[in-house]
Amino acid sequence: MNSIPLSLLDNIRISNGPDSLKNYFGELYHTNRSRLVELLNDPHLHFYTLFLLKSGIYAHGLQENLGPIYKRALQIADMLSETIDDQVQRRNAAERRTKIRKDLRAEAESVPSALKWIVETGWDTDMPEDKYELLLERCTAMLIREFRDRSVLPQIADIIFSRNRSGLLIHNLVWLFFEAKDPGSLYLLAQRLGSASAADVSLAKKLLRFIPEIRSDKSDSSTGEAAATDTPVSGPALYYRAVRWLSENMPYLYFTGESMQMCTKPLFCQVSLEAKYLGRPVSPDTGRIQAPLRDSEAGLLEDFRRLTKAQQQQMADFSRMLGSRDIYQWNSWIGLPFSRQLEAVSLMTGGSE
Repeated sequence: MNSIPLSLLDNIRISNGPDSLKNYFGELYHTNRSRLVELLNDPHLHFYTLFLLKSGIYAHGLQENLGPIYKRALQIADMLSETIDDQVQRRNAAERRTKIRKDLRAEAESVPSALKWIVETGWDTDMPEDKYELLLERCTAMLIREFRDRSVLPQIADIIFSRNRSGLLIHNLVWLFFEAKDPGSLYLLAQRLGSASAADVSLAKKLLRFIPEIRSDKSDSSTGEAAATDTPVSGPALYYRAVRWLSENMPYLYFTGESMQMCTKPLFCQVSLEAKYLGRPVSPDTGRIQAPLRDSEAGLLEDFRRLTKAQQQQMADFSRMLGSRDIYQWNSWIGLPFSRQLEAVSLMTGGSE
């Protein structure tokens, strides 16, 4: 699931299973302890392997022989695992999780690097779908949401599509991917539209439903944009259409907060038509125009909001087209009274809506 080289201990786990790994650990502890410590500190070691050996490491007091990142990773795993089994006192568990996150945030020097190592090496294909998976989700959430580390998003995208091909659950990881609120990461999803895997293409379409040409249900107009046709399009052509659309709308995109847990057809992103019309970028978090509006712009928005959704879409698309083609002509157009802007759009588009 990742391209990081494997250590000797990882190879034993993958080739012979966790029990063989633990047996090898026990034998080496009694026959060549210094070699064991060397293997536990291998720079290519994966977190899942270290986690499987955690009880033996603690039983023999070897945690003090671990490098700072590996030692910190085990401490983080212990902290984030504390409340996984607490189903009786859920309120206490929630309060405890809040305190743990606060404590980890306070240690910004060592925690992010340890979390990053956990996330980059911990999502193994042979890991169990149990408490360990929940731990990995919590570590990923901590890294992305608390420390705003977006560098792992390419790998998270790989994990999402790999797990989907294997029929494993992806809802929480998809939620975390979009919680990073990084518009540039949407290109990672668009790349899968050209995949040779039908499962990859199908999932990419679901995640990118907010793009009109990707959305398969032509009756769905919940985005307020013109719906796409159902005419089949080849993977590469669909990819280029998606990339073009993203490039044109990126400054005006924001994340809606919708998720697979909330609805069957979530629209993870939306275009602010108001921002697109004014040519003003928005905050990806809130969808609000980032810079204060001038009085003239505020007045234009009052008129813009009185239009139908279809008219707003037309005005926004026209503004974007004109601005990209001739910024001087756009400045002249946007400076006109709103009624004259409408007349110009009608004239230049043949009166279409």
